Amino acid sequence: MKYFSIFILILFMTGCQNKDNNSNNTSFIDDEESINVNLVSSENKKAISFYIEEDNYNLSLYEPKEGIYLGAYILNSAYSENNIKKFEELTEKKHALYTYYTKIDSPFPEEWILTCISEMKIPNIIINRSNDKMPFRLDNIENIAKKYGEFYVPIFIHIYPEPHNQAYTPEEYINFYKYVREVFKKYASNVAFVWTLNEKDVLDSDMYYPGDEYVDWVGLDIFKDLNDDADSQKDIFNNLDYFYYKYQKRKPIMISQLGVAYFSTQNYNYKTLESKDEIKNIYQNISEYYPRIKAINYIDFNEIQGNNDKIKKNYSVTDNSVILDSYKSAISNNKYLSNIDFTTGDEVVKQLIKSPFLAYKIDNKTYFSEKSVTNHLEDLDLSKEKHININGENYFSIDIIKNSNIYSVLELSDKVIVKKGI
Repeated sequence: MKYFSIFILILFMTGCQNKDNNSNNTSFIDDEESINVNLVSSENKKAISFYIEEDNYNLSLYEPKEGIYLGAYILNSAYSENNIKKFEELTEKKHALYTYYTKIDSPFPEEWILTCISEMKIPNIIINRSNDKMPFRLDNIENIAKKYGEFYVPIFIHIYPEPHNQAYTPEEYINFYKYVREVFKKYASNVAFVWTLNEKDVLDSDMYYPGDEYVDWVGLDIFKDLNDDADSQKDIFNNLDYFYYKYQKRKPIMISQLGVAYFSTQNYNYKTLESKDEIKNIYQNISEYYPRIKAINYIDFNEIQGNNDKIKKNYSVTDNSVILDSYKSAISNNKYLSNIDFTTGDEVVKQLIKSPFLAYKIDNKTYFSEKSVTNHLEDLDLSKEKHININGENYFSIDIIKNSNIYSVLELSDKVIVKKGI
């Protein structure tokens, strides 16, 4: 219940991000008292995103300064024939990362790593437990690390992702994760560790977080089934926002697995058009509004090819021409990167940090939240400035920032970016 309350509080603070339905709760205020001089109509009031450029961010291992690594899983894709070149011919764009699933006791995925190297791709390895009764065997970790370290190429590893869904305690998981990370630091410094959760578990993320010292990237698995009425109504950006605001200053963020199912054996309905729109919406919003998301991996996977009787879903983007066209269009954005920067890591750079508090354009004039100042622009003195009240919160004209001799401001139609320095 505690975590649910925290989540509701965050949603309230962020105003549900792009949703603005309180159009008649705006008043202008002077230094003495609140005066309702003009109730602003929804046509003249627009919620926009507010960003602050921070200039002392240390890049993590293989983190690009700008842009988003494009990745995919293709090893259960009939149409791409499990072949990287074929997949990239179908999607008309090169991808930087390619995913492989294995277990801690399974044979080392040497063939897949060599395949990626030959194609100049980066292996993205998801390692799950093998034994439910003894998930944390330590006897072979050193040998595994040494094998990964022999390649001297960038590799991403997700060790035991989605820990909330496993039968072990947070303490057991964290201790194991820390041990594995330390061993890899010693024998495989080429490996970047991605700590990955399911997006449904973000409210309890602290329970299983090993700590900044043991994590290079943080990741989310996001799957949406458009045949499931409850899932269809779910806005994936609600949970993503919570996770994003929590970790954006600490680590680069990866969408470790993304899948939008347009067909399910649960009710045998096709949701092709809905899936097409959802894929476009996800990739477009991430590229435009989430600058700290630095990688996204789509799962080109059709479960229906299996033989068991469980409910199966089709997440593939290559076996349906409508879905494929949508995916090709979504990833054509130049912000989606086809190659990895091998050299980055620990370099101090500027990064855009997204405020959880919206700004507003009202009659073509921009206002920013007092909470944005409290959290991001502490050196501004607002004590004598006039402000307006929106939904019970104080907002100030963006002119205060422009005239501060501290910051410069870039105003776009859908966002405001504040940079230190004139």
